[in-house]
Amino acid sequence: MVNVDFCRLLNDHAESYCEDVNPPDIPTDEFFEEILRSYRLIFGQDERSWKAFSKMLTKLEEEQGQGKPIWACDPLLQILCAQSSTSNEARHIYEEINTNQQTTYCNPETEFPFFGKRLMELQQFDKQHQPKNVRSLLNDKRDVAAWFTLWSNQVQSPYYFLFSYC
Repeated sequence: MVNVDFCRLLNDHAESYCEDVNPPDIPTDEFFEEILRSYRLIFGQDERSWKAFSKMLTKLEEEQGQGKPIWACDPLLQILCAQSSTSNEARHIYEEINTNQQTTYCNPETEFPFFGKRLMELQQFDKQHQPKNVRSLLNDKRDVAAWFTLWSNQVQSPYYFLFSYC
């Protein structure tokens, strides 16, 4: 399995530089699996997130063509963050670590023991972030009931008055 090889590689590297290497406090295979699951949760399961990351990469590639320095992106991040988690390449990676099932709800304490608290902080920040203009308000679908209320009251109202007098 990929994770076992990666853990062995990290431990071998540590042993070559340090004589008194102890077993890691954090099981590296579980830690790296959680990193991959976090990428799927943040990017792979949300179309807007992976499309935004993909657009950012395209922009960086265009800037590289203009002689500007580019961020050297890990090819694995291009798969995990710029594609849907259901794409063939990403699905293969998640199958390797036996986490290929997507969920709409997860328990951060049990499923994300290393990053659960940080993921909850990101979620809180996202919930507290409010749109600054009408366009961003119309595109913000985090609160579906508020979105439909706004859409029906503000956007369709002028048409209602226009056609009600005919």
